[in-house]
Amino acid sequence: MRYSSIFLGVAGLAIVQSAHAQTVQDTMQQAIQYHPAIEAAEIDIELASEALISARAARSIQISAGVTSQLQSQSTDRAFGIDIGETWVNQASVEASVPLFTSGEIPAGIAQAEHALDAARYALGARRQDVLASAVEAHLNVDFARREVRIRERNLDRLRRQFEAAGDRFEAGVVTRTDVSLAEARLRGAEAELSAAGAALSAAWAQYCRLTGQGEGTLAPVTQSDLNELPSSLTEALEILRLQNPTLSRFSALEQLAGAAVQVAESQRGVRVEAFGSAALQTGTWDNDFNDSNAVLGARARIPLYTGGRLESAVRQANLNRQQIRYQSEDTRLSLTAALSEVWAAHIAAQSGVVAATQEIEANRTALEGAEIEVSVGLRTTLDLLDQEQQLLESELRLADAERSVYVTASRILALLGSL
Repeated sequence: MRYSSIFLGVAGLAIVQSAHAQTVQDTMQQAIQYHPAIEAAEIDIELASEALISARAARSIQISAGVTSQLQSQSTDRAFGIDIGETWVNQASVEASVPLFTSGEIPAGIAQAEHALDAARYALGARRQDVLASAVEAHLNVDFARREVRIRERNLDRLRRQFEAAGDRFEAGVVTRTDVSLAEARLRGAEAELSAAGAALSAAWAQYCRLTGQGEGTLAPVTQSDLNELPSSLTEALEILRLQNPTLSRFSALEQLAGAAVQVAESQRGVRVEAFGSAALQTGTWDNDFNDSNAVLGARARIPLYTGGRLESAVRQANLNRQQIRYQSEDTRLSLTAALSEVWAAHIAAQSGVVAATQEIEANRTALEGAEIEVSVGLRTTLDLLDQEQQLLESELRLADAERSVYVTASRILALLGSL
């Protein structure tokens, strides 16, 4: 069975370029539109927006109305008491109140809700960058897997020719059966490796479809123009990280939120003053007919005197939470700084790997051509030729992997900088 013809047909469907080839920009756009984590983060923003509306509403006038209807029965045996019998009482009332002074609780609550909204927006930004980086990597993984299939198909074709040539030389008495067996072993190994590469391509497509919600199709190769330009140096990148990384920005918002939470907790121990007013209309029927109305307008103040330590504990908890967020923020900053430095070094190494692998391929192709000639005249063994073929295969795979790594690391750098 000819494995190469099978994979040639499968890979051909995936690698033929067309006018409708999916670019990496298309892949990123589809991932953003499809990914449920993005939708969940957007709902977090909506929730934070509603919380801000509630916080702002706390400083406005509050009006409520109520209606009651009840049957009362009253009798007495006191000397000067009056039996009023059974009366059906209906009452309607309206109450209104407005806070005048809350020891800073309402402004702090509004600030807390505003910072929570900022944190939710930055969380969405961080999630978007993660999804975009994953989408770019999935696109590149499919592209690399397709290239590996093509490279191994070419390798299989060369090994098949070498196996046939070894058989011809054996028939002519130039080489031994061992040479033929070596060539056949390499050929069968290449068939197995091509089969594994086909499976890897299928796995890469599965991951791509999971991230984008799209089926298999034709993907365009990634080019430098598909991604934003990187900073000129690691120092510049680290400064951009400090200013623009959405995760660090989120922690900054969380620190401010925690500070506002401390103010809210402290305000609970202070004086609260509010103005209030109410109006009511009450009517009675049956044994005791009456119509009463009343109106009240005033102000009230309160301050907690003893709460068993509850308010003091709330203040301590808020301060500890703020301190914890500060430590988490610093730990995240250090982790992201290390991650950026690591991926920056990997990007530089990948660029160097592309140059080295390109030169290595040229040298190996020349060496393979020479080895084929030398084998034909008896200056090299079949094993030498097979080893040279293996070196060419490995250098071609290294080039494909290095080119993939260049773009993967570039996308990770841009994601860390919030620029993907």
